[in-house]
Amino acid sequence: MNTMRRMTPGLLFFALIVATGCATSDTARDADAGQAHLVRARHYRDRELSVSALVEFALALEDNPRLIEAHIGIGRIYLNRGEYPRAADAFQRAARINPHSFDAHYYFGLAQQLMGRIEQAIHAYHRALTIDADSADANRNLASAYLQLNRLDLALRHAERAVELDPQSQGAWANLAAVYSLLGEYQKAVHAYRRAAEPDDMPEPLLLGLADAHLKLGNLDRAINVLQSVVHRSPSALAYERLGYAQFKQRHFNDALASYEAAHAIDPDDTAVLNGLGVGLMTLYLGSDGTDPSQWERAVAAWRRSITLR
Repeated sequence: MNTMRRMTPGLLFFALIVATGCATSDTARDADAGQAHLVRARHYRDRELSVSALVEFALALEDNPRLIEAHIGIGRIYLNRGEYPRAADAFQRAARINPHSFDAHYYFGLAQQLMGRIEQAIHAYHRALTIDADSADANRNLASAYLQLNRLDLALRHAERAVELDPQSQGAWANLAAVYSLLGEYQKAVHAYRRAAEPDDMPEPLLLGLADAHLKLGNLDRAINVLQSVVHRSPSALAYERLGYAQFKQRHFNDALASYEAAHAIDPDDTAVLNGLGVGLMTLYLGSDGTDPSQWERAVAAWRRSITLR
């Protein structure tokens, strides 16, 4: 990087030579010092010593305030620490210094998205894509941002592009699966969820999405198998509620009630759980010709609680 200071025209030749020589020497020392701080900052960052890395990045900027890598390095550390406004400021400074920096725009968009500023994030991702149209990461995150705005047409375009660019990306396939589900293309959603499972073990949100797609297709046995694996691995009120729903659809009312009760034990204020619990109890009460009045009472109590909450 050439940081040599320009001399004012009209100076004596001797003065020009002397002054230029001093400037060159000082600038070289500043550049060398800045690079040395960058090397140390990378070393600390790679070892997850974020405080030391921040100090070195800051010292590098003292030597050269226009070091893009230092601004982006600071931003990424703040991003990893969840300090999104400070991260966004650092990335914005980098973008101002170099409007053609893909990383500056991409990470600025990511920080904005994590702060819930979806429109700003979309704008930044598009700026990044004008610099590198073949970025799988930018296409993937842009798809998720459009999903958050329920712009399914645009989400689909970038989700499909992301899996084309990086077929091994679990996040890209998950976005595509979510878009297909919202579009009612459940068979395609199932395929995309299965592709998402190939690189790594499928996390709970993807398993729940896969189960939901199976439910929409009427594949109750498959949905139940998926949901049982979820509650076995990481039980949650949502997973138990979905399992109860699938079991109820199969008319396995006792199993459904047991699942709703397990969900209720985890989250007693979940309205979907309360509604399902009420339906399960009332179904058993009516099916037994009212031999257990407590089922009727518990069903009504669950529904009243649901109405109170929502």
